[in-house]
Amino acid sequence: MLILILLLLFCVGSNASDSEEVLSEKGISIGVTGTAEINSEQLGCMKGEAYNICFGKGQCKGVDQFLGIPYAKKPERFAKPEKYEGKFDCESRTFSKRPPACMQYVPESGFDVVNPAAKIWVPEEVSEDCLFLNVWSPKTTKDGGHPVMVWIFGGGFFSGSASLDVYDGRILAAVEDVTVASMQYRVGAFGFLYKPPDILGNMGLQDQQLALEWIKTHISDFGGDSNQITIFGESAGSASVGFHYLNPTSREYFKRAIMESASPFNRWALSTKSQAEEVGRAFTKACNCSYKDSNNGKEVDCLKKLTEDQVVGCYWDLSTAASLRRGQRLAQMHGKEAWSSEFLDGSAQYFDVEMRPVLDDAFLQDCPNALLKNIEKTGRAPEMLIGNVDKEGMYWLFYGLSLKGVSFLNDDGTLNLPTMDELTGNSFNYQELIETRFVSVGHLVDELTKLVTERYGLSTPDPIESNTKFLNKFDHISGDMDFTCGTLLFAKALSTMQNSKIWFFDFMHKTENNELPAWTGAMHGYEIEYVFGMPFSAEFRKKYYGFTDAEMALSQRVMKYWANFARAGDPNGENAGGVSWSNFAPNNENYLEIKLKSDVMKKNLRKKGCGIWNTQFPNKVKEYLKRHGHGVDDKCPYLEKNVTVVEPLSDYVMGGKRILTVSLCLGRQSSQLFT
Repeated sequence: MLILILLLLFCVGSNASDSEEVLSEKGISIGVTGTAEINSEQLGCMKGEAYNICFGKGQCKGVDQFLGIPYAKKPERFAKPEKYEGKFDCESRTFSKRPPACMQYVPESGFDVVNPAAKIWVPEEVSEDCLFLNVWSPKTTKDGGHPVMVWIFGGGFFSGSASLDVYDGRILAAVEDVTVASMQYRVGAFGFLYKPPDILGNMGLQDQQLALEWIKTHISDFGGDSNQITIFGESAGSASVGFHYLNPTSREYFKRAIMESASPFNRWALSTKSQAEEVGRAFTKACNCSYKDSNNGKEVDCLKKLTEDQVVGCYWDLSTAASLRRGQRLAQMHGKEAWSSEFLDGSAQYFDVEMRPVLDDAFLQDCPNALLKNIEKTGRAPEMLIGNVDKEGMYWLFYGLSLKGVSFLNDDGTLNLPTMDELTGNSFNYQELIETRFVSVGHLVDELTKLVTERYGLSTPDPIESNTKFLNKFDHISGDMDFTCGTLLFAKALSTMQNSKIWFFDFMHKTENNELPAWTGAMHGYEIEYVFGMPFSAEFRKKYYGFTDAEMALSQRVMKYWANFARAGDPNGENAGGVSWSNFAPNNENYLEIKLKSDVMKKNLRKKGCGIWNTQFPNKVKEYLKRHGHGVDDKCPYLEKNVTVVEPLSDYVMGGKRILTVSLCLGRQSSQLFT
């Protein structure tokens, strides 16, 4: 059997507690010791794998691993999931193989599969039959069971997998004596197509909810405490955690929540029914399944008969259509017949999510702000640990900035840093860059795009003098707009609730040896390897990249914070990190800056940038609408309000001309990363 050697050398950071147990490298290993077996009246007999994990002064822990447990029947395409109710038999089935990711595009060549830091996000296997979950649980006994941490992966609601190496739960389970679980859920059109009355959207969220119900019901059979469940996720997984926080049924299945780098308040996280229905019409047209009478069932029958790859291809056609629609709006904005640019390659927005959760009056019965008020009325606001990383927008710039003659990513896995002359040559214009790449299509009017340009200090001649400052500036714009400010806004809303307990963090460290240049910084998603203890995984280090002793110490500290929160609703506690992590409050926006060697308490994260997106920009939108004789609907204040007519996306779909590799979607189908 495969023996994994796990070297766990813990080097105490400058702010680590003197009482912190030092993990020694001597005799530390992870090895398969045999089979793990569970016998349950409801589940039957389940056989997994047993691991022995030894670390520090001869201390060893057993961890049982069960992979690929079905929590639902094989899904019917576009339908709600149905509970799996069969019993298992140890003689005929072993839960020792990671389940396939749900169907999505998977790159086969180029930067994404060559560069180790990008490759960690690429799933190895995909299938439409994918509704499985994983459980890792310590063999140690504990009165009432171990605290449970349930992971929800990110990927923009169009990609991602619970089976990625970086989400291996064995190390977190062993080091922190917690039960860890994760689930697959449907993504892209399979999980979020909205085409009423037959296809009602949010299938991916319903998958997650059914998995949470399964875990709540059965985790005690694995040694977990069903009354001590914490759900945690990153990017789209973090937004999903937020949606479960808002859903009264889901809240019965967990006690606490951890959100990393997104919330339901982010621009790309939620659609109205009318928005989602228009995307559904465009998708149907892209698939050549449109009929004059759209309600006769033929369109849905057509969509269900498509191959899996055809469904994925139709999804990416939406990016092309969105780019064409955006180009037309930009042309109208400047009184031109057609869009063109001397320095920009294509008119696509740098990042967007075409299919996303929808306010369906079922899973999401009201606007998020109203649902938060309902939670406050019940008197139980689950504790929340929430935060961001330092360079939330940087990775997206490599794929989405798309300047003519400028290439960041190479097929050999290397990453370029263009010169300032390359970045700003050929009649470069900051205002044009802001409006073409960043501001949403419904906000493309001079007044709004100029506000962003001016507030970020880009309205003066030559406002930036170096290439790294250029990228840092646009990292701030994209990170503020699409990740940090929406997360902060959600934290603020939670903090105003009676008896709420909120902790906020900002993760600052870039892994030294991950084969990305130092100037890229701590990018979106790269705190996850520290949460799951990958610096201690010999398998991960061999397959992807290594870590320093100080990074091992950082990982142990982060695991301790997260697990302390799962245990007691407070990241502070024994051996946490030598610094008192203060609550985030309405008038005292404390946050912990998590750094390599010294975590530091600070206040008012991105105050100026988030003042733009959370206050100044929405206020300017309201002013614009009122001035032009339009009413302002404040029912859902955190959803974007268009100030100009946005033409139907379906008008820009070229049905029948399937192109899987779409230049206008700026390589986003190649980037499995994040969100």
